[in-house]
Amino acid sequence: MGPLTNISIRGKLSLLILLAALGVGVLAWEGYRTAQELAESLDRVGTTTVGTRHLMTGDMMHDALAGNVQVALRLSSDASAEKKKEVTDDTQANATRLLDSMREVRALPLEPDILAQVDAVDPKLKRYIAMARDMVVAALTDPQRAQNSEEAFNAAFEDLAESLEKVSGQFVEFADAERDRGAQLAAAFPRRMAISAAIALLLLTLGAFAIHRALATPIVQLNEGMKRLAADDIDVALPEAVRRDEIGDMARSVLVFQENSQ
Repeated sequence: MGPLTNISIRGKLSLLILLAALGVGVLAWEGYRTAQELAESLDRVGTTTVGTRHLMTGDMMHDALAGNVQVALRLSSDASAEKKKEVTDDTQANATRLLDSMREVRALPLEPDILAQVDAVDPKLKRYIAMARDMVVAALTDPQRAQNSEEAFNAAFEDLAESLEKVSGQFVEFADAERDRGAQLAAAFPRRMAISAAIALLLLTLGAFAIHRALATPIVQLNEGMKRLAADDIDVALPEAVRRDEIGDMARSVLVFQENSQ
């Protein structure tokens, strides 16, 4: 006698339903988990795409500031105050856009290694902007000082350009890796679902088989015993009487008739 003999028929059917629900749960969980992983991967790709866009804006402002410096250097000392103000205001606007674009990048939920690279750009960025502003002021007020500082400014320009390019490369590399990961998850999804379905079916099959043995076999044996008792075979054995479920109750009821027949 197995442990299922102590469980009522209703309990056995409830257990089978529970196994079916467990199988469905396994399938649902696997589907949810895969969908969640895909969503996270797509979200990271979206983050890097936004970050790359901000970096591109920053790179354009980086070049625009260099253009402002060149315009200022080419202006004659007797240029109109209006023209000088135009160059100065444009320089300030481009510097603000450059700072804002990098601030937007740092505000993104970036991977730690990428964020470290972005943070490493900050001192170079501030130094370059300060030098660009100073170069424009010097070019409009003291051209000789501006020319003497041009080499250092160009070095700062190249240094920042190299850092921005490195960060942009990391963004592209990370986005490519996440796209590949997403493609792998999507490709593996049918296989993972098939494995989950197989596990669920196995659980359900094993449960159904166990419950079938716990119900069908003793019912057939009890039926045979009742037939023999009806044929006046009062010595028939009814081992199902020791069961604690409804089949055991039926067998014990039959034993009463057997005892009364003796």
